[in-house]
Amino acid sequence: MKHGFPVLLSLLISRDWIDYANFVVLTATLVVVALYTRLTQKLRLGAERQNRLSVLPILILDWPNPEFDKSDTPSVENIGTGPAFNVQIAPIERGAVKMDFPQFGLLQVKDRNAPFMHISKVVEDSPGHRVQHGYQPSTQTLADLIQRNEFPDTFNVTIRYDDLVRKSYTTAFDVSFDRFRGEFTVKYSGMVVL
Repeated sequence: MKHGFPVLLSLLISRDWIDYANFVVLTATLVVVALYTRLTQKLRLGAERQNRLSVLPILILDWPNPEFDKSDTPSVENIGTGPAFNVQIAPIERGAVKMDFPQFGLLQVKDRNAPFMHISKVVEDSPGHRVQHGYQPSTQTLADLIQRNEFPDTFNVTIRYDDLVRKSYTTAFDVSFDRFRGEFTVKYSGMVVL
């Protein structure tokens, strides 16, 4: 046993043990760096998402009931946290009737805009020659067309717009008209990032 301590000391100082210790330290460092990188990436993605949500416009569609308003022109409201740019309601065509809406450039947070709705009817005045006739908004409402079966009582409305960082969105709504009550119902259908 006299030689036990020098043998143990020579084992501790041996090259194999130092290589093994070096491997353990390097592996532990690699694991810590990998975990730190992953956590940092999660924090960055969370911050980017938070930033995106802080300027996200969310548009809703409201279609007033013709009984209470002279016309049944829809309005668009921004209930999001950022402004909407280049707001455009897509034209709606059913059969011979077409509804067009002008584009409006900016819809601030909590703002509402009721764009002028132009309703026209395409008729064929001679074989192969189609002419588009516009209705007068004061005398012809969409509810009137639906009541006379010139337009279906359910249809889809799509609104396209951009946010502050020029990301484009499309929001869709299902609109239905209850002929008995004379009321429009609007249901959110979905939002797509383009």
